Amino acid sequence: MATLTDLCKQLVENTPDGVAANVIDLGSGLMLGGHFTSDFTTDHFEAVSAAATNLYRGKETLRVEELVKAQRGDTSDQHFMQEVQFATINLLHFIKQLPDRDAIVCLVTRKPGNVGMGWATLKASLPKIAPLVPSFES
Repeated sequence: MATLTDLCKQLVENTPDGVAANVIDLGSGLMLGGHFTSDFTTDHFEAVSAAATNLYRGKETLRVEELVKAQRGDTSDQHFMQEVQFATINLLHFIKQLPDRDAIVCLVTRKPGNVGMGWATLKASLPKIAPLVPSFES
C-alpha cells in the first residue's frame, strides 16, 4: 500500500514543473507526509506547513468566518476555506482541503507553470490521499 509520502512523490512527478507536495494536518500544523526536490529543505516544508495552517485556521481567518456566520445566522462549526492558490516570485502554490478531513494537500510548481494542470493534478490525487488521513468521524 502506498504511503502519503509515496503519493506526494507521485503528485510531484505527475505535475509539469512540480517541485514539492505535502499533506498537512490542520489541527496540529504538522506535515503528515511529503516529497520535495533538491530545491527544497525540510525547514522550508515545515515553514510552508505552518503558513498554510495559519491561512486556513489562523485567528484572522476564523474571525472572518465568525462574522460571516453571524451575519447569515449560521451556527454550524463548518470552516469556509476550501482551496487557495498563491504565487511567489518563482513558484505557484496550490492548496486544497481534503474532503471530510481536517487536512490539506499543498502542491508547489515552478513558474510560469500551468495553473490548470496544477489544479487538475492536485484534485485528481485527492481520492488516493484521503483514505490515508483520518476523517472527521474517526
